[in-house]
Amino acid sequence: MVLRFPINEAIDSAARAARRWERFWCAAVWQVRRFLRGFRPDVLHYNDPHAMRAAGYASLGLQIPGRVAARRVDFRLKSVGCYRAFCDGLVCVSRAVVDVCRQDGFPADQLHLVHDGADPLRMQAGDRLRGRH
Repeated sequence: MVLRFPINEAIDSAARAARRWERFWCAAVWQVRRFLRGFRPDVLHYNDPHAMRAAGYASLGLQIPGRVAARRVDFRLKSVGCYRAFCDGLVCVSRAVVDVCRQDGFPADQLHLVHDGADPLRMQAGDRLRGRH
C-alpha cells in the first residue's frame, strides 16, 4: 500500500512541470545557438539575468569577442559564477550597482559605469523642466 499525501502530489506535479520547462528551455537555447553561429556577432549583450544564462550557455565554444551584461538594480547577484563565466564586462547604471557587484565578487576591472538615461549634471540643479529637455 502506497500512502499519498497532498504534498507528494504537489511535488510530482512540480517535477512534471519542471521537466516540460527543461525541454522547452533546452530547445530555445539550441535555437539561439544556431542563430549565433550563423550571425557571428562581435558583441553579445544580455539585458537581464535570464538572457545572460540562456544566451551564455548558447554561446559556449563560439568565438564571440565581447559578452556584456547590463545591471540596473542594486540587489545582490544571485549567481556570481554565471556572471563570471558568461560576461566579459558588466555595465552598471549607478555607483551603487557597481559597489554591489564588486562586493559580490565580480572583477572590478570588468565593471563599467554608464548612467542610464539621465545626465547627472542636469539632474543636480533640480530643475525638472531643464532635465526633461
